[in-house]
Amino acid sequence: MSVSEEQIQAFAGLIAQLYERVLLTSLPEGLAYRSYLDGTTPFGLDDDGYRTSYLGLLQSVFHLPNIVDKWSEDGIQELGHDLLLDLADTKRQQRGAPDFTSIAHNWLAKIDVEFGECVCYTAVAGLSVEAPLEVGTVTFLPLDVQRPEFDDELAVSFRDELNSFRDSLSTSKVTAEWRRASQLHREKTETALNVLRFIGALVWHDRPTPHIYIASQDPKRVSDTLVVTTGGAVSRVGASDFTPVPFRVDQQTIQYAEFYGLREVQALLKTSSQSEIQQSYLTSIQWFGQATQELLPLVAFVKYYIAIETALKRAGENAKTVLPRRLGVLIEPWNRSRFAKLEADLRDFIDERNAVFHSGTPKAQSAEELQWESRILARQALHQLRLRLKSEHWRTKDDLIAWVDTQHSKFLQ
Repeated sequence: MSVSEEQIQAFAGLIAQLYERVLLTSLPEGLAYRSYLDGTTPFGLDDDGYRTSYLGLLQSVFHLPNIVDKWSEDGIQELGHDLLLDLADTKRQQRGAPDFTSIAHNWLAKIDVEFGECVCYTAVAGLSVEAPLEVGTVTFLPLDVQRPEFDDELAVSFRDELNSFRDSLSTSKVTAEWRRASQLHREKTETALNVLRFIGALVWHDRPTPHIYIASQDPKRVSDTLVVTTGGAVSRVGASDFTPVPFRVDQQTIQYAEFYGLREVQALLKTSSQSEIQQSYLTSIQWFGQATQELLPLVAFVKYYIAIETALKRAGENAKTVLPRRLGVLIEPWNRSRFAKLEADLRDFIDERNAVFHSGTPKAQSAEELQWESRILARQALHQLRLRLKSEHWRTKDDLIAWVDTQHSKFLQ
């Protein structure tokens, strides 16, 4: 981010407006903003000064190019508060009109800085790795890994709270203000976890869905219910949607995961020039991964469906017109009778989607049935799409559509 002279002048004007709104004497009750200079002298902003001048200034900072790649909201607010203290102190001393251009230049210089690289670690619950596992720019580490920084007292207490059988650490390098680095690392970790959730659904397709998540984000999957019978007996029944068995990644698991495309997804995540259809494929994996963690079947169905549509449909197309054939050909490219049945079933499936999207409830099937069916369809669609990307070298969805049309006319009509 480089700040132009025009931007400096624009911020000088905003700072001048804020300076005029600073109140030092006869402060009324109920000010929108109140603070103290030197811990003793009060100053404040009225509602317009706070919401229009102060927050407007901070909002202008967040409109600067690439600012969110470097700064957290808390970091910018701290700089804004420091500026406000300086303006109040200048106004208290009454030294004449300040040089707002100089103030703006110096303040923006504190924002337009080059941060050093941070190494971030986050605890991941439900994922156990035998050896370091790299997914994109994130690496998952076993808890017994040794690094010099782990000798720090804070790091020791951080790891002592984790379960070595069930948990792991995610790590990545991020160049940003330290709080923003933490946020970006967590976002990258969630992206990597969605890849593992998708691959896990292929490797263990006949098992309950494993729940893996950034520690502290457990959506309270355990609950108790009191049941009172007609005879007055009271029972307490525990219910859990959390699978206690961790998602274990060892050498055997890696072999299966690589068969289902882990290495190819890892390579795509590191590719800076992804094709249109590769981007759609990776986005679909994110929706699929999120769907696996949903407790509400209908919400999971919606996310699985979005994964399918993201991968196979162009913007503006009618889903019922194009998806049954594309998905049907992708899953059943050679058998005419099985394709015909699947295509008909997919039309009914999309009718259910339309009912959920437009009325909030399914048309004929239960939410649990839709969750199950959409999970299987999305899993098959993304698996077959990856295989075709590898064999057919598609670059766009037009390439996919052309292949579907050719395959259908040659073998399935």
